[in-house]
Amino acid sequence: MRATFGTFGKRVVRLAASTARVGALVGALAFGAGGLGACVEIENPEDPGDAGDASGAGDSAGSDAPASPDVRAADEATAGPEGADLTLLGGEVRLTIPAGAFDQTVDLQVTRDLVTVGDRTELLGYIWGPHGLPIEPPARLTVTLALERWPSDAGDPSSARLYRERDGQLEPLTGAAVTVDAVRVVVSGDLPVLGTVVVSADVP
Repeated sequence: MRATFGTFGKRVVRLAASTARVGALVGALAFGAGGLGACVEIENPEDPGDAGDASGAGDSAGSDAPASPDVRAADEATAGPEGADLTLLGGEVRLTIPAGAFDQTVDLQVTRDLVTVGDRTELLGYIWGPHGLPIEPPARLTVTLALERWPSDAGDPSSARLYRERDGQLEPLTGAAVTVDAVRVVVSGDLPVLGTVVVSADVP
């Protein structure tokens, strides 16, 4: 699925700086037929028309942990009233939707890209659609990043947490959990609505 970026689909000239930080932070913002929410701006270092392969999570550097993403990529899946356990973007993202969360079959999309939320820039977002779709009971969202590519300025990975964009602010997801081992950082939280979710260890 190709998102229509409008004025938000600007090109980031400072590609080198964006790429250096991109592995630090993760998120997911819903978009769909209605387009992006006004509070979230995509900073796309690649051509917006070049969505990339759905499995483009990068090399795992000899481990079974997905590498921290450094390019734009997209994926899609379907979930119905019976629920679903979806693994997307080459294993980087897992969304577990309980039975009864949807009353009909839903075509879900996710695009990985740089986003701005409020005054925080160069956050890596997992941009979900359809935009604003409620999930009740909430889905369990899990993001896995390679520890070796966690930037030194991104904070202590053991303090990482998932935040969703809400009215231009980052709101922590409930049910937060983080595990760190020799090769990966795994961060989880409960997602009540498709929207921007950012992984960060330095949100005040």
